[in-house]
Amino acid sequence: MTTKSSTVGKAIKSSVGKKKGDQRSAIPQGDAVNIQVIEHVRGLAWTGQHAAAIDSATEALATLGKGGSRSAPTQMDLLDLRAESFIAIGKLDLAMKDAKAMRKLGTTATLKTQALSRLALVQMRTGDLKGAIKSATTATKTKHASPAMRAESLLRLSDTQSRIGKYEAALENAEEAIALFDELGDTSGAGRAHGMLSWAYQRLHRIEDSRRNAQTALELCQKAGDHYGIGTALNILSITAVDLTERIQHAQQAIQAYETAGYIERQALVRGNLALAYLDLGLYPHSHHLQNQAVETNRAMGAKYSLTYALSNLVYVEIVLGMLDAARAHLQEFEKLVPDMGDPIMDSYLFALRANLAFAEGELKTTVRYQKSALKIDKEAQTGRDNINLTELAKVYLAAHDPVTALKVTTKATNLHRAQAFAKPEDLTSQEIWWRHTQSLLANQKTKEARA
Repeated sequence: MTTKSSTVGKAIKSSVGKKKGDQRSAIPQGDAVNIQVIEHVRGLAWTGQHAAAIDSATEALATLGKGGSRSAPTQMDLLDLRAESFIAIGKLDLAMKDAKAMRKLGTTATLKTQALSRLALVQMRTGDLKGAIKSATTATKTKHASPAMRAESLLRLSDTQSRIGKYEAALENAEEAIALFDELGDTSGAGRAHGMLSWAYQRLHRIEDSRRNAQTALELCQKAGDHYGIGTALNILSITAVDLTERIQHAQQAIQAYETAGYIERQALVRGNLALAYLDLGLYPHSHHLQNQAVETNRAMGAKYSLTYALSNLVYVEIVLGMLDAARAHLQEFEKLVPDMGDPIMDSYLFALRANLAFAEGELKTTVRYQKSALKIDKEAQTGRDNINLTELAKVYLAAHDPVTALKVTTKATNLHRAQAFAKPEDLTSQEIWWRHTQSLLANQKTKEARA
């Protein structure tokens, strides 16, 4: 029985053996077969068959080499597709190998842009955000005549910028990418770009804008049959949902979409977010179980960026459960990853988690010092998370019997929360912000205000 991949190989061999004068098609035969091969590999990946896509791309690349028709654009597309499938199944080392091979092949401006965009994505997944921003920026600055490649590189740059705190710049690049994808009639690309726009808005705490663009992303990606894009949109809708039932439902649907698309690392990411919803429900053991799964999956893949976030969530729930030895061990692993990440939110998390652990150990002065360090980072990076650290700081002042300072802090926190239209914080319930403020008011004998 002939397999699909061997059929691809025979088609390429056949085209290599054609005589130059044989022009029975408007498209040169070799080019026609190359397009057929690329579309075959792309179709396998699109339907979540990444192992088959990798096998087909590998055979095609080998056959092209044997036949002597080393077309750089064809090889570039095959390497690009194979790298994406390697990312999907969590083989980031092999994805990086293909990305580096693409860099060597990128002799023209268009191919160079394609290679840099791929490299930026692999660097993001492996936690090299500094390298990713450099690659993505260079890709967008490279001049060429391909609007499709321009749109893709802008989308990649927006993605990278949203991870290092450059949210306004991420918005601008996502909007430009949307305009280009719309002109090209690329529904999937436009949907993914709306998803990136939604993510940047979420980071800026513009929740209505975030949810509107996430819904647009969902509709466009559903129309295109893009399950990866569907998963991304549903994940954002889950994160920004106030209702816990909606959060859980959207997260579960996002996992299913990523399963259909065949992306293991993305599934682990959403499971971590789902675990946070269970944490807010008070189902701490179940949340711990899911966070553990996310950590193990990301660690095995070498997906350092996602691993860092998963570890931060795991440490938090272990502190809540009183599993302090486990929390210390995972915090040590987290501490090794953060300095090279270049993500201001993770820099803040590091001190916040140290504060949480110190508080659990009864070290109130140490807790205040760490919490103030986290707050300083958030202010300087303008992460919009100040109200979270202020609320945590108030908890410590109340425990230290300093109600006056606690009230000053919670007043700032509630004012910020009000200014953000009461947007749900990522790693804290909205209720907690106001509960700490109520406690601080009561501790200062302001009963009427506390009841209000």
